[in-house]
Amino acid sequence: MNIKIGLRVEQIRGLVIIGGLSRECVSAIVKKLSNLKPVPIKPASLFEAILDVCPEAEGDIQSVLDLLLSFSSIRWQQSLSVKELLDGIHSVADIQDLEDSEGLSQRWGSIAENLSELLCIPSLLPVVKGMMLSYDYANLMQTSNVLADIRPIYNDEGSEILGSVISFTLRVKYDSREGDKSLSIAMDKKDVIRLREACDKALLKASTSKKVMIDAAGISSYVSGEDDV
Repeated sequence: MNIKIGLRVEQIRGLVIIGGLSRECVSAIVKKLSNLKPVPIKPASLFEAILDVCPEAEGDIQSVLDLLLSFSSIRWQQSLSVKELLDGIHSVADIQDLEDSEGLSQRWGSIAENLSELLCIPSLLPVVKGMMLSYDYANLMQTSNVLADIRPIYNDEGSEILGSVISFTLRVKYDSREGDKSLSIAMDKKDVIRLREACDKALLKASTSKKVMIDAAGISSYVSGEDDV
């Protein structure tokens, strides 16, 4: 299968970092991540494990991990072998240079050697699947706000404010398959209170579900987005 993997600037830098890792560091990462118990299902677990064996690379771990998860996701979705993925990256490496003008292709030997070993780590796939399941929805929230509006009540002539009404607007911005969208819904005080109670209850349900899965079933679990809070 002939494919080409377009590279973003941060991915190019991640490749260079991977190529600069010592063989000892790569071997330690592979050994550590291949023997994690229980099976990791969230990126933070992988980050901590890499930091444990390669503390000297702490500043670069996130870039390495982001790249490995991104490429692992492509492998899984397109059913690619490691070699097919590397060939797809290499096919565009010679035309996507670094800011220091040293082309990625000149560093390809060490990059390919380290990356091929790292991409074979079995614990990457459960994390990729967990990330994809977390966001496999038709619509994904970007931001939400509850705005409070003060609306004056005027006399008939409009020359005097007799009072005011305070109301609320729930404004949601979200991603959809058609692009970015927004929605505004008018609310009163009771609606806001019910929404707050519903949010609190949802978080409690999530905590309860996570506890049951971990304690009773012995299965690794996490709440979507909890590492970002």
